[in-house]
Amino acid sequence: MFPIVMQAINDQEPTKWIENINAYTTKQLYLDKWTNSFQKVDFKLQRLIENNKFIIEFKYLNYDQEIDDIDVKCSINNQLLKLQKVFDSDKHEYTYTLISEFNEATKTKKVRDIKNINFEIFYKVKGLLYQVERYTYEIYSNNNSNRELVSNKNGVEYDLWTNLRILSLADRDIPTDMEHYSFVEQVKYKFMPTTLVLGKHNKKLFDVEISKKEISNKSGIISDFSQLIQSDINGFNVSIDIDKQFIKGNLNAKINDFSKNEHKQISIDSYSYYDKVSKAIIANNDSIGAAKGLLLPLNY
Repeated sequence: MFPIVMQAINDQEPTKWIENINAYTTKQLYLDKWTNSFQKVDFKLQRLIENNKFIIEFKYLNYDQEIDDIDVKCSINNQLLKLQKVFDSDKHEYTYTLISEFNEATKTKKVRDIKNINFEIFYKVKGLLYQVERYTYEIYSNNNSNRELVSNKNGVEYDLWTNLRILSLADRDIPTDMEHYSFVEQVKYKFMPTTLVLGKHNKKLFDVEISKKEISNKSGIISDFSQLIQSDINGFNVSIDIDKQFIKGNLNAKINDFSKNEHKQISIDSYSYYDKVSKAIIANNDSIGAAKGLLLPLNY
């Protein structure tokens, strides 16, 4: 769910809401017989901003030739879940995936409900199954996109996290130890209000900028992305909450097409005129003086 933005006339410091997420990662080793310095674990938690559903991806790699197969059991908040398994023979990599809305156990869950995720790793060697290790991710976040913020002349910004990635690599000198690297992707939605002019039909309400960045826990480096993906903008729509004392009728707004490479803006998508008798702004096209946009009278 996307946040709510309101426009205010009064001057104040810019309003910002920044979401954060991180994970405390631990590894529990049961057997070290097949441990080596080429092991790799790649965990991803993707959040779908439109509905706060989620996708989990867990990639596991171990080149040891004795291992015939690898199986993974996953639990969220200690509830056992079934994952989809794919093996890439070229990379010798196993990928396990869960899409929350297509899984009966998670279809009603939101990403904010996740407190911990566990992966139990099993090796099949010469027909026998061995429980080898476990990876646990304790999730901490302040995600709350269902917020209402008031904009001022400097605008309002929302930074919403969309992806958490934990890459774990075996230590070259001590293979039983793993080094964990975390990466968080955030999408910034910036709304910059335009000045509404008295005596004319105002069409544009906000200029909109949407950008993406990745933050690494090890280096602190922030990398900018120019390419947004569909889930970053799905469900992005606009509505207007108006003061019924001054405006009669329904006033609609729209944002231009995200699929086109053009400047984004929120604009009025209704006709309006000023009725001198009722001294109110009427949001429809029933008058010869009606035009698209919001007409603010000179005495407003």
